[in-house]
Amino acid sequence: MNSDGTRYSVTLAEYTGEWNLLSWKPDSTGYFYYYHTFSGSETIPEYALFDVSDPLLPGTTFLSNGDWSKEDNICFYTASDNLLSLTFKKLYNGKTGDLIKAVNIPTFGKAMFGFNGNGDIYFANLDKTNFRRFNEATANTVVSELTIQVESAQSEIGTGTGKVTSSGISCINTSGTTLTDCDQAYSKAATVVLKATPDAGSSFTSWSGCDSENAAAKTCTVKMSSTDKTVTAIFEPTKRYTVTVTKDGNGDGTINSSQQGIEKNGINCDANDTDCSETYSENTTMTLTARAASDSKSKFIRWEGNTSCANTTAATCRIKKIAADATVTAIFGFPVMTVSNDPLGFDNATTTLTLTIANEGHGSLNTALKTGGTDKARFRIYKKGSNSQLSKLTVAEGGSQDIEVKFTPSAKSSYSATLTITSNDPDNKSVPIQLTGTK
Repeated sequence: MNSDGTRYSVTLAEYTGEWNLLSWKPDSTGYFYYYHTFSGSETIPEYALFDVSDPLLPGTTFLSNGDWSKEDNICFYTASDNLLSLTFKKLYNGKTGDLIKAVNIPTFGKAMFGFNGNGDIYFANLDKTNFRRFNEATANTVVSELTIQVESAQSEIGTGTGKVTSSGISCINTSGTTLTDCDQAYSKAATVVLKATPDAGSSFTSWSGCDSENAAAKTCTVKMSSTDKTVTAIFEPTKRYTVTVTKDGNGDGTINSSQQGIEKNGINCDANDTDCSETYSENTTMTLTARAASDSKSKFIRWEGNTSCANTTAATCRIKKIAADATVTAIFGFPVMTVSNDPLGFDNATTTLTLTIANEGHGSLNTALKTGGTDKARFRIYKKGSNSQLSKLTVAEGGSQDIEVKFTPSAKSSYSATLTITSNDPDNKSVPIQLTGTK
């Protein structure tokens, strides 16, 4: 700041470099800036030469050869308008010169300095060793930086991705993104525990740069010191397999998965048969749930396919540790009853007739048989080949059952009755069979 209150400025050409610094010291007439640049190709920093006297702090002389005497007081302007003295390791109020507090900063001979927009001031030897950072907000602690590198192994099935997290670090590596939030400054005595979390379709492979590791927890412990450290986490793509669901039967329904899968969509196979497949990492255990359509007819019957769910009838299907592509079919439907030989007519020569009940739908056909009418006692129902009278009959999906009706007249006369077959066929719940006989 000049004596008239304006800031002293430097040109863009002057203020360049990998490391840069604007520092100031007050004197009897105003504030002066000392600027200092350093680029990767230079071994000695460039500098501006000032010889100032300071009524608040001891005087400073910057020498033209890039060195200074041990009596020099090297000061830096911090983000909070305070003055940091390297020589006395104290922080002063930049406007009044009052001592704020002593600070913990390293001792240097020849050094280079830099700063960033967060108020962090950097220190390092001219050969870039012994890197340090000072931040007023961290209780005057000299800190070192931990940098996380995330490497992705590639294969014919894709690229491994994941994230590394800790206090102050959330380093995320996903497809098409740039790594951010992958470094953090810590006190030199800090112990930092890093956690690796692979994305779906990836697995965590290894750490490097850790002081200790916990393979089961995928954690890396780093004990910070006075030097910066770098830790590398490697993720690789896992084997992956596709699970496809289909529907069959004379009914309808939907199928959903409890896991999202690698594409993050999961399986949501609707009435239009859309979204009926998903890719999963090897050894994933997933659950499928079938729901029959709300049409008052469709029921979930069973699962079919090349998985552990095959031939199970529970609506929830659990596929354990996927190790190959799989196709799972959910059967939705309802039984369909057909009855042959209607009506049945008996005479003296024919006292036993057979009728067939078939199930042409899906699921079991459950029937009840009952005769009615004045002459119902003259007609008796038996399962074919059995002497036990029949009142109920179950017919398996795609199967049929023969039943025998026996005519037992008591006198010469004409007889009639009705055999009623009721079932769980939603479209054919009751079928009447006319029974007649003459003796």
